[in-house]
Amino acid sequence: MKRSNIKFGMMNHPAKDTIAEIYKAAELGFDYIDLTLEPPCAGTERFNFKEVKKAIDINGLGIVGHTGWHLNAEAAYPEVRKGVGDSMLWAAKEFSKLGAKYFTYHIRGMAARYIGLKHSIKSQVEVLKRVSDKSNKMGIKLVIEHVTGYKDQFEILDNFFKKIPKLGFHLDVGHANISGSNKNMTPEFLSRYGRRLTHVHFSDNRGRTDDHLPLGVGNIDWKKITDSLKRIDYCGTITLEVFSEDDDYVKLSLKKARTWFSE
Repeated sequence: MKRSNIKFGMMNHPAKDTIAEIYKAAELGFDYIDLTLEPPCAGTERFNFKEVKKAIDINGLGIVGHTGWHLNAEAAYPEVRKGVGDSMLWAAKEFSKLGAKYFTYHIRGMAARYIGLKHSIKSQVEVLKRVSDKSNKMGIKLVIEHVTGYKDQFEILDNFFKKIPKLGFHLDVGHANISGSNKNMTPEFLSRYGRRLTHVHFSDNRGRTDDHLPLGVGNIDWKKITDSLKRIDYCGTITLEVFSEDDDYVKLSLKKARTWFSE
């Protein structure tokens, strides 16, 4: 396995200036920016393509795209679902022009307890099939990120991948640690969807909430996680979704991750 081929990226904090975050990613030694288009500072209404492209080019960074976690493709109203799809296609176009080869959508399940998981899945498939088909024609792939390690995530993903074959899988190790069973579900996700794995997020937590802690601060067994990725010869992109006011923790997390994959 050519572990040196793994690229490490930083996600911009949506509450901080996007251009400053791009410069920070370069200063801290990351290979790319995982650009998330989320309010308040990185929402679509404040997105300045020319300035973002200039900052990325000046710093020699790669890019991965990420849509806002709150985009609700399971909405009960068809006009809302259409709007979500339109927003994702707009983002796909901008990401593609910036050089991204894939971009993320978070699966949803929030409304399932009110209108049923079947509706949630059917509605999202409706939106995501349209987005996947059109974004592939732009040369950019849609990848799906789970939001917890609970079992409903597997049911949702199974349906998505069955009905939309060209979707990629985005593993979030921090999310996999929130399973209700004191167990990180990363091995199970990789066992089921490893052949579709396109992108990975690293952050730590203590198994209760998505804390975005520096690596090693929570209770995730990182040796077990990295060994799982090595076993499937993963050589793609890993974003450190670590949010800290002290950049030393981000820099140390990057150093740790690089060391783990060089051993």
